[in-house]
Amino acid sequence: MQVDELKEKWIQKHNKHYSLYYSNEVEPRYDVKQFFLQSYLLMKRFSNDQKWIEYLEDYRKIFKRDPGKDWYSHRDPTDRIYAWRNSVEWVNIFEIISEVGFPYKQKSVKENMIKYLPEYLQDALMTPDKDCHDFMLMGAIKVFNKTFEVLRGDFISWLNKEIKVKEFTPHQLMAYMVFLENDEKQKELHDLIEQKLITWIKNPIESVDKQVLIWARLITRFESWKEYPNLYNLMKKNFNECLENIYIVNLPNQTILLEAAFMTLSEKEKEIFQHTIEEAITPAKLYRLREIFPFLDDNDDLPEIQKEIEKIHEKCDHPTKEMCKECITEKKYDCWLRIINKVNQTRPWPHGGFEVADSVLYDETKGIYIVIKSIEISKMAGEGEKLYRQCTQHFTKSHALVLYWNAFDTHPSVIDSIRGIAQSSINEPRFVPVQKKYIRQVYKKYLEIGT
Repeated sequence: MQVDELKEKWIQKHNKHYSLYYSNEVEPRYDVKQFFLQSYLLMKRFSNDQKWIEYLEDYRKIFKRDPGKDWYSHRDPTDRIYAWRNSVEWVNIFEIISEVGFPYKQKSVKENMIKYLPEYLQDALMTPDKDCHDFMLMGAIKVFNKTFEVLRGDFISWLNKEIKVKEFTPHQLMAYMVFLENDEKQKELHDLIEQKLITWIKNPIESVDKQVLIWARLITRFESWKEYPNLYNLMKKNFNECLENIYIVNLPNQTILLEAAFMTLSEKEKEIFQHTIEEAITPAKLYRLREIFPFLDDNDDLPEIQKEIEKIHEKCDHPTKEMCKECITEKKYDCWLRIINKVNQTRPWPHGGFEVADSVLYDETKGIYIVIKSIEISKMAGEGEKLYRQCTQHFTKSHALVLYWNAFDTHPSVIDSIRGIAQSSINEPRFVPVQKKYIRQVYKKYLEIGT
């Protein structure tokens, strides 16, 4: 697999899963979380211009989950069926905490994590070399160092004994080295593990598909070894050769391979690589209807003002941007264009010139489009076709949010045809018909603000 091919696969997977992860409050599985954690680490390597700093600041928020149920009260790492899976779930959450802080808003989730961890960790310590228990133990000790200080001593005692008589995988050796770094008391143990890892590097024995991940971890997590050019160049050479000979990469591993590939490039190649991702990547912030209108209330129906909002037009007869801007401060006409902009304190933006248009651009940088109608649409022909064109023209923008705004009824077949195009588009646009009760609430807010 070539670097460009890996990059394209990553962009497709990233953009597809990001919108789902961002908008879904249900906690995803390990593979999805690991994919995005590694993606975050990859993008931290890009140039520290203000654009990327701001992007990553928003990106971190996808880890700030608020799950509906407590995930970690029942993640037993010694479960008869799910031992390995439960362990890697723990490992992943510890890595997220180390990078971005505690991810949950709910205090009870953190409390229950600490409540159940001691028992689970004691169980894991009985068999540290099974089912990723060693990785789970090291992750917990790193995050809750003082809480599990005794456990650290027990684990190191086990490692001191077993490292001399057992064979460990390169992944384990790397993790043990990172765990022991900066611990002067364990320098002898650290150096012994390092020698074992170097021995493997000089005589790798795993298959190509297993080796490529090992080389990737070595390149991305042991940058200090650049001080030993022969060793580091050998790692890069073997990584590139293995990458060329693999054809399938599972989701969690795609990003670390891409990160390693990025690190092997020249400075000029890195600039091109970064620019490609910058052009194609999903916006870190994907707006939802409730973020545009945060006052919306599911329980506030307001049927009594339905007749009133049906009298409101999309906009006045022949507006220009200048006329709209003046009307915001000095009202000449009540229309949906003015109401929406007045409620959100944004600039009015008709589709263009003196054209009587129904498509209103909310803010180009946020990728939000509001398609306004003030007429009943009972069939696809005529107004239905026009609505279809106005909505779908925005689906060419990556992850655009297209809000359909109409106080009147629209035939379900028209809505379904537009939604079908959105769902099949590779750009992952989001088509959202705004419910009438929300339209009424926006109008009510407009009246409260004062015209």
